[in-house]
This record gives sequence, C-alpha cells and structure tokens, in this order.
Amino acid sequence: MMKRICVSNPLFFGIVKEEIATGRAIRIKTKGVSMRPFIVGGKDELILRQADDHSFHRGAILLAELGEQRQVAHRVCRIEGEEITLRGDGSLQLTEVCGRGDVIAEVVAVVRKGKMVEKGSSCWNRYRYLWPSSPFMRKVALKIYSLLPHRL
Repeated sequence: MMKRICVSNPLFFGIVKEEIATGRAIRIKTKGVSMRPFIVGGKDELILRQADDHSFHRGAILLAELGEQRQVAHRVCRIEGEEITLRGDGSLQLTEVCGRGDVIAEVVAVVRKGKMVEKGSSCWNRYRYLWPSSPFMRKVALKIYSLLPHRL
C-alpha cells in the first residue's frame, strides 16, 4: 500500500518550480473541476515542462501562480504584451490575469487511465479548437457533458 502525505501548496509548488527549472518534465495529480471536461480533477495527471516562447499562445494550457496559495492550470484565452488572461474550460466567464513571470510550466500532456493525450494530438486539438468560448454555448456544452454517462 502506498503511503500518502499532504504538504502545503507553497512547499509543493516550490519543489515543482525547482524541478521544472532544471529542465525536467514532471507529472502531478490534478485537483478541482475548473478544466472539465478535458481535465478531470482527482483522476487525471498533468505532464509539465518548462514554458518557452512557443508556450505563450491562445489555447495553450499553462500552470500559473496567482498568489502563494493559488496555482491554476488553465487555458490561455488572450495575451496582450506581458499580460496573460487564463480561463478554465469549465468556467463560464471567470478569468484570471497573470504575467509571464507567474507561469510555472506548460501542460504538455494529460494522463487519464494510463493513456496519454499529448499536446498537438487530435484529442487535444478537439478541446482546444472546438470547446466553445461563448459563455452561453459553454453553459450548454457543460450541461450536456454533465448528463453523459461518464466512463472516466
């Protein structure tokens, strides 16, 4: 049986930042529902790599620090200079704004049930390009998603 330990967000993400800064890719378990249906909190894992110039574009998923106790992996919906606007796929309108310096890493893959969905794959791009940006259509899509029998 695997032993589970809990650590504070500052400690955990401090270690994540150190590992990412060395150029390593790391894998972390998800929490929350802000990226559903693409990322399922508590079930999926994220593969993170150091962000580079190619990471900062609309549709990319970035792990950003929005204060010491709040880290999010959300999709880029707008970039204006150094200001990046992020929004979770499961959010109707709520957005967060951060700077490039607040970005910890880029999400380059999602692991669900042992299967990896990599950035650029057809499944990845379906969510990136087809998931609605309009709050009304997103609400409809989320309602339909909630009614589907889940095999996740």
